[in-house]
Amino acid sequence: MLELNYYLLVDFLFVFSLPDAAMSSLGGLYTSIVVKYTDNIVKGFSTAVSIIMAALGSFIIFQTHFGIYFYIGTFLVVGAIYIYSLPKPQPKPVLPQTTKETV
Repeated sequence: MLELNYYLLVDFLFVFSLPDAAMSSLGGLYTSIVVKYTDNIVKGFSTAVSIIMAALGSFIIFQTHFGIYFYIGTFLVVGAIYIYSLPKPQPKPVLPQTTKETV
């Protein structure tokens, strides 16, 4: 039977947990920047896109299959982001109103 050396196990856990901790801390810093400097709509879009990206990663890694609701939701999120990113239309000029003065 193969015996694991205690130091080998500690080294293994250290090597694989350090990058995970670094990525988690960078993700936390990114989240704090997003929360501080953007409005609520962008925060909602970033959350939705992160869910879609996590699902696509799950598809690539675990060969997960999605239902129709995932595709509908993805289409709605991408459409909403596209519509939100369109340039705002120029406001129409307001014409001065004329009033009748009675003497």
